[in-house]
Order: sequence, then C-alpha cells, then structure tokens
Amino acid sequence: MKTIARWVLVVPAAVLGMYIGLFLGMLMFRGLVIICPSQYQVSGSCIAGLGRVAKDGVMIFTTSLSAILVVSFATLMAPRHKVTVAWIAYLAGALFVTFLAYDTGFGLPYFGAIVCGLLTVLYVHQRRARRKLVSWFN
Repeated sequence: MKTIARWVLVVPAAVLGMYIGLFLGMLMFRGLVIICPSQYQVSGSCIAGLGRVAKDGVMIFTTSLSAILVVSFATLMAPRHKVTVAWIAYLAGALFVTFLAYDTGFGLPYFGAIVCGLLTVLYVHQRRARRKLVSWFN
C-alpha cells in the first residue's frame, strides 16, 4: 500500500517542485520592486539600469531551480525505477517549458531550465549507477 501511495504522489511532488520555484520567483520579483528607488518605479516595475538584468537573473535562477526541484521531487518520491522517473519528469518538464518559451519568447530561462533539468537527471543516473556498483562489490 505504501508503494502505491508513493507512485500516486510522484506527479504531485513534481508539480509541487514547479510551484515552489514559481513562488520563490514571485517573492524575488517583489523584492526587486521593494529595493528599487521610487523614482525608477513605473506601474509596479523597476526601470532602473540594472532592473532588467536583475529580472532576467531572477527568471533564469527560478526556472532553473524549478527544473531541479521537479526532477528531484519526482525521483525522491518514486519507490523504484528512479532513473526512469527522472527522465520522464525531465522530458515532461522540457515539453512544458518549451511550450512556455515558444509562447512567451523567453529564451534564457528556457535554456537554464533545460540545462539544469538535464544535469539533475544525469546526477540521479550517476548516483544510482554508483550505488549499484558498490552493492555489486559487497
């Protein structure tokens, strides 16, 4: 029963990872508006010289973090076949972020999410391979 519950919670765990990244991004955007001088605020947005760079940095960071969390949470929740789950979570997330990047035109956050998600999958794969190798020698 416990195994079935964990399999059922794989997708909600991945979605939770996405929402954590989204929520963190909204908090960071709000922080950028708060620290922006009042003469550079227009309609709740900062138009200071580094404002655009800071916004881009926040978007790249939070989309990359979301990709890492989606793959990690799905993998941690899965009771078995963790590498397969990591690849499926990555491919589903990559499809989702590709749709968003095409729809919004944001290329750098897309690139950050694709790269960080792939690096997380490769980390899971390498970690599982090392664990199997160590158990084989014991």
